[in-house]
Amino acid sequence: MKDRLDTINRMADAPEADVTVALTAKVSHSREVIEYIVAAISEFAKRHLLTIKEASNYLLRFKGIDFLEQCYAAEHTLSVNDWVEDITAVCKRNGGCIG
Repeated sequence: MKDRLDTINRMADAPEADVTVALTAKVSHSREVIEYIVAAISEFAKRHLLTIKEASNYLLRFKGIDFLEQCYAAEHTLSVNDWVEDITAVCKRNGGCIG
């Protein structure tokens, strides 16, 4: 952590530097939530003919993972087809082009 702060301080001292640091809380999830998110990523990848890594990156970039975390209580009760449709729609609303 100290190394990171030193790096940030050096960057802030650079001429014409505009440095912004965002601090976010770490979130921990239950095993059930983690297993659901992993399954949703896998099913999204299958449906859209992506690798797991491609699907994960896409879902992170376009807020699909955030949606799955925030809406777990409702989403995990739906069918796999509904999960995939929902996260596809969320990503599309956030600028994604798949679906």
